[in-house]
Amino acid sequence: MRVALDYYRILGLPIQAPADQVPQAYSDRLQQLPHPEYSEVAVAARKQLLDEAYTVLSDPEQRSIYDIGFLKPSDISPLEAGAEPTATEPPAAETNVEAYNSSLEIPPQQFVGALLVLYELGEYVQVLELCQPYLTSDRLNVASDRADIILTICLSNLELGREQWQQRQYENAAAALELGQKLLLKEGLFPDIEAEIAADIAKLRPYRILELIALPEENVTERLAGLQLLKGMLQDRGGIDGKQNDRSGLSTDDFIRFIQQLRGYLTAAEQQILFEAEAKRPSAVAAFLAVYALIAQGFSQRQTGLILRAKQILTRLGKHQDVHLERAVCALLLGQTEEAISALELSQDRQAVAFVRDRSQGAPDLLPGLCKYSEQWLQTEVFPHFRDLANEKVSLKSYFADEGVQAELETLSAAELPAWERELLEQHRLVYAPPASSEDTSVEDESWAIESGDRSSDKNARSAAERVLPDREIAAGRVSTLTPTPSFSTRTAEERSLGTPIQRRRRRRSRQRHQQDGQASNGRTPSLLTKFNSLPKTGRWLILGLASLVIVLPAIGIYYWWHKTPNGVATPALEGEQLDISLDKPLFPTPTAQTPSPPPEDSFGEATAQEAIEQWLAAKAKAMGKEHQIDALEAILADPVLSKWQQRSETAKKNNSYWQYKHNVKIKSVKASQANPDRATVEASVNEVAELYKGDRVDRNSSYNEQLLVKYELVRQDGNWRISQIEVVK
Repeated sequence: MRVALDYYRILGLPIQAPADQVPQAYSDRLQQLPHPEYSEVAVAARKQLLDEAYTVLSDPEQRSIYDIGFLKPSDISPLEAGAEPTATEPPAAETNVEAYNSSLEIPPQQFVGALLVLYELGEYVQVLELCQPYLTSDRLNVASDRADIILTICLSNLELGREQWQQRQYENAAAALELGQKLLLKEGLFPDIEAEIAADIAKLRPYRILELIALPEENVTERLAGLQLLKGMLQDRGGIDGKQNDRSGLSTDDFIRFIQQLRGYLTAAEQQILFEAEAKRPSAVAAFLAVYALIAQGFSQRQTGLILRAKQILTRLGKHQDVHLERAVCALLLGQTEEAISALELSQDRQAVAFVRDRSQGAPDLLPGLCKYSEQWLQTEVFPHFRDLANEKVSLKSYFADEGVQAELETLSAAELPAWERELLEQHRLVYAPPASSEDTSVEDESWAIESGDRSSDKNARSAAERVLPDREIAAGRVSTLTPTPSFSTRTAEERSLGTPIQRRRRRRSRQRHQQDGQASNGRTPSLLTKFNSLPKTGRWLILGLASLVIVLPAIGIYYWWHKTPNGVATPALEGEQLDISLDKPLFPTPTAQTPSPPPEDSFGEATAQEAIEQWLAAKAKAMGKEHQIDALEAILADPVLSKWQQRSETAKKNNSYWQYKHNVKIKSVKASQANPDRATVEASVNEVAELYKGDRVDRNSSYNEQLLVKYELVRQDGNWRISQIEVVK
């Protein structure tokens, strides 16, 4: 069996290492014990390979013979190799050598030892390729070293997954980790390693979700997979604000920030489905997010039924926090102008209310300012959090002019009569019975259940109000406006006569209706209920039909008023006691997949490429120079090339040698990846003049002056471009 190993790599030595380094390298490799789960057979096979390499390389004659058959000139020059020649190298014309087509012929009993050495060298892909025949056939079941092969495969998958995780290839990382976990579960081996892999998979899950959901909407399958992962994570946590452990390492606050970050990559429909379901756990955070999704979806798709659902959720949330502004917007969009203004007056957000009042100066009510506020709130606070609405323009004029909206509001008004009509019918059906006295009780004040002096207590009054008002009205908070504050017994006669602002508006409206009726009996206005019941059946239905227009007419009025009113006034951001789910910065790096966001301003170009290559060559000069500043490499290189150059710098330092460079760079081509904006390829013409110093003396034979075409693969990490691969083209 032939494997891609050579004696130098087995001992971890550069090809040009002097003879006195061989014993030290051999001793170091023996002290580097493999994973404790390996069997004695595997450890012994590994030691055999180390012994063979030491025997050959420590003997000058055997090493010379080995080098003659082993060393072959390659296409890679010392420009990128930083190689150091030895006495065993070929003549100067062939000294530019770093990579060789090397391999070893090993007996089958050393196979697991070779796998172990490759794993220790970080050659995880080679390990998996060599083991592929064992995974796809029955050879693994009969191999005597079966457990060691499985262990090497799973450890390689674990390390490969971590490497790809660092490179932000989250789905590839998950595939590698899950392959190792699946094999261990199937074989029932090494539970500690399986638990370690499972922990990595759990921590990786948020990154995968973000990467998949951020893909373009055309990637339906991948985005659905991301949503499924998100639902699984929510289930494990017990909801957005749940306290269960999903092993992701995210606290509740961190997870809420993560959800907030995800919202920009979800459509309004996706958020509506997701957060409405989560709100049923129950979850206050999910309910709040569901409201935004329902309002956005309802407004953009002209579906008033969704806005009504948002209003109902806000009613439940209103028991614990101030959501009157949101309720006011919902009521406005449903054409319920009186209720919208009433909700606005209850808001504790003084800045927002002041804005509305300022924009309503000269108007009979707060409707003009509320319309302006609502439009700007939708534009700046709601739409930006949905990938399909972020660039849409909000227009209340278009909304109320839509025939479908008008039809839905008319249907809604027919199903939900005005408050005074609803209360009147409910009173007749459930509660009200005229007193036995000779004088009828007037229903002029619709808050009669509270304001009449016959009620013995606030508790009884509230109970009566709850029986009078339908459930939707109770949920909307109107009961709280009927409950006397302060109590009736402590209120002055003037306060009782004035009532609340809502009650005053109702009394004015009631008096106007009675005055238009123009009828009087014994100096007393007849009861509205009496008048209604005295009408013929046809007349009563006519009144109900006219009443059904009370909701839709304000909506049409909003449209015509707004059509004649300048808009575009900026509104202040809401500052009430809202849920703290805003982000100062993303919890995770923005995915590299394509998103609806505009391209970043620092997109990769020739200037960026020139700067990156020059930074690399400067770092190379520091790392390979007299001071051997290895840390300089981390600022510009990324694995796998980073590890290689760190090792070269350490080797040069041990050998008491260093390089001095002079560079001249000219960019030939720049190609940014279309699939991944965080990756790019650069070809550059590089002239490098290099002098090798051994001690204080220049090695003229190893020094060079070369002009090469070099290909660089770059990746953006934490906002900075780094070189991950270097290849000499010619």
